[in-house]
Amino acid sequence: MIKTETKKLDANEVAFMEKDHFKTLEPYSYFMHIFDGKEELDIHVVHDFNALFEKKKLIYTFSIEKPHMKRYELRFYDPEMFVALILKKKFLTCKTIKCAVEGYDADFYYAYKVVIQE
Repeated sequence: MIKTETKKLDANEVAFMEKDHFKTLEPYSYFMHIFDGKEELDIHVVHDFNALFEKKKLIYTFSIEKPHMKRYELRFYDPEMFVALILKKKFLTCKTIKCAVEGYDADFYYAYKVVIQE
């Protein structure tokens, strides 16, 4: 049972969230795709998963392998379910690289991406 009164998840609860809720997104590339300028690549491996409550919102944090290219895009959508995620610039933090949130027309829907330039 999630301890909503304390808003802090213990290690067992985080492990449950990862296994039963987050890992089920792997077949959908976690709704993220890396675009190298020629083709889109799916994401199948994530690291450092955590779950926490912040202002009544459940937030998942995790990391992905850094692509071996100087410029790439992270696109956020799922083409099978026509799901596109909205990215807000205020939640994007790039300290040592240049990055920007942009939208793009994906034929059936308008989607968002983060353009990353080293």
